Amino acid sequence: MRFRVLTDEELSHFEEDLKGFLIINGVHHEEWLAMNQNAPEKALALVELFSDIVLEKVYTKIHYLEHRSKDSLLVFYVQDQSMEMVSFFKKQEGLVDFSATESIHQSFLNAADQIGFKKQILAFDGPRIDEVFKLIEKGCIPSTASFWQSINQII
Repeated sequence: MRFRVLTDEELSHFEEDLKGFLIINGVHHEEWLAMNQNAPEKALALVELFSDIVLEKVYTKIHYLEHRSKDSLLVFYVQDQSMEMVSFFKKQEGLVDFSATESIHQSFLNAADQIGFKKQILAFDGPRIDEVFKLIEKGCIPSTASFWQSINQII
């Protein structure tokens, strides 16, 4: 397994896709029910394969990620061969809070002198898609080009 198994909730959104995947792999409804009952490890292996296919498609489309906490804000632009990262951090304890959109805005307006930043270009350790997966596993969430652009305007 390359990534992770989709949760039951995530799988419910892909129910029709999963059915099509199973049929393409020669597993029809009755066989799927029997497999879940009699050979759950085989059923899990198919769900793992399906999960990897879905997540690969999702991760391929992600170009911007962010990670927010009270003390720091990391924003990533994931390109084909590398990624750019802008990190903002507290220089000292005070009014700065990066955990929510409004508090980020207020921090830049009211306490800009208490905010440090660093911009880096990071090389990938492996394939691009694996880098996206690692960042998501570390707590990053998908972001937008407009957020990336606004962050770059700030610096």
